[in-house]
Amino acid sequence: SLAWLKPPRLKIASKPSQAKLLTHRARYRTHSVIEPTLKNLRNMISAKSLGILACFCGGVACFRTHGLCTSGAFGSTRTLEGVQTLLPSPEPRSFERFPRHGLMPFVHPEANLAMCLMEKNGCSTWETLFGRMVTGNMSMMEPDRKLIPGAWSPAAADKVFRDPAAVRVLWVRDPVERFLSGFLNKCYVGWHKDDFPNCEFRSNLRMGFPLSHVQSWLRAGHRFRNSHFTAQSGHCELKKRLHEYNLIGLMTSDGFEKNAKCILKQTGLSYLNEGADGRKLLHHPSNGYDAASVLKKFFTKDFALEVMDYFKEDYDLFRLPRPTWIDEATGEWFNATSTQTTPSALGSVEDLQQEDDISLLAAIAGLNPDGA
Repeated sequence: SLAWLKPPRLKIASKPSQAKLLTHRARYRTHSVIEPTLKNLRNMISAKSLGILACFCGGVACFRTHGLCTSGAFGSTRTLEGVQTLLPSPEPRSFERFPRHGLMPFVHPEANLAMCLMEKNGCSTWETLFGRMVTGNMSMMEPDRKLIPGAWSPAAADKVFRDPAAVRVLWVRDPVERFLSGFLNKCYVGWHKDDFPNCEFRSNLRMGFPLSHVQSWLRAGHRFRNSHFTAQSGHCELKKRLHEYNLIGLMTSDGFEKNAKCILKQTGLSYLNEGADGRKLLHHPSNGYDAASVLKKFFTKDFALEVMDYFKEDYDLFRLPRPTWIDEATGEWFNATSTQTTPSALGSVEDLQQEDDISLLAAIAGLNPDGA
């Protein structure tokens, strides 16, 4: 049994006072347990067992396949499933002159935690959760875009990425679904007045133009440059740094909430999910439609395959499965325009998760998977 590897659970109130938050942070700094390195683990258990258990232990967490969070080691299944463990490289690359493309990684040495944040991969939710941790403001309901860059430094990143006990997480998403989420959020519905400038293929069109325009734009030789649409492998230098992380999660409409809550629980940060008023940032999607039912109506099979080919590096690097809905793509909405283009205010607890939800965004645009 490896039960001895799991550190004591930190008991944090769901609505901590400022004093308790300070105490909680202090416990992160002082808490210590036996921290076996992966080399020592290999000496204690077989390589097969290590691959199955994929245990990363330290001051804040122990992730085990027998627990709730992980579903084996990355590479142990044909494609990425749920949340899987990565065997990290022993020495991270230098973080000096780390290139910025989109969001910077979140690093927090006191919590022994890092996360590669990416647009359209739940970043607003995570930024808000981490904002609560950094500021102690449990009333925060939307991200402060200055906090994450302000917390970044090469020294802080080097400390977290060199520590074998640290938890380093990245979330990836099916590239075709992520692309559609970006299109609907930034080009198709009036979610927020600042969204449309991120729609780099808008040309001279107004918000609400059809997806078919993007196919013409790509076929004209244009390339994505905005970080809401660029390949995930280009974020956080993942082409070079993938194995500097030790947890990789596949973001799906039916699994993200469960897996994200589990990671918060295993790192002793569950209290961050519940705001001062009791509302939770991470919640189950409120609509009853799965992503596939929306995707196959927006995409023709030809365009879906074109987008897949554009993001081939993501599919290969992250071992992402080929979407099964592509063979059933009908494209009824390929040329549809949006009926909702008036900017709406952000701020509700649901908005943070729903701005990535293609089913909800399609419904806002006046499109119903059950309709014609």
